[in-house]
Amino acid sequence: MLETELAKISQTLQETLFPKKFAVELTAHCNYACSMCHHPNMKRPYHQVARIALASTARAKLAGLLLEWADHDARPAASDVRFQLRMTHEEIGELVGSSRETIARILSDFRRRGLIQIEGTSITIPDRGRLEKLLS
Repeated sequence: MLETELAKISQTLQETLFPKKFAVELTAHCNYACSMCHHPNMKRPYHQVARIALASTARAKLAGLLLEWADHDARPAASDVRFQLRMTHEEIGELVGSSRETIARILSDFRRRGLIQIEGTSITIPDRGRLEKLLS
């Protein structure tokens, strides 16, 4: 399964993000990447890259990133998930390949639709399932 996911990532990179030479180099090192993904310290970064690279829209990429942070950085709350946002909109944009303005617009849309709540730097996901629907 891991090899299939890496093949998809490689294909996506070849088609959309990087020059062909880089994509060929990435593909050439797929076996090394597979072995690194099995290392306990590399599982989280691998899943972050896979989720971002395979998402088709900025909205899906941001939803995936918020869910990833919720999985690893959240403090338990009554029935929801809460975590601190430790990056600026610009830094998040760089991470998912979007502009600061796009990130701000998507976060505002998520808030308006009740997918997240924002209080200062605190993000709350009241219903994880609704946010997960954006990934498909």
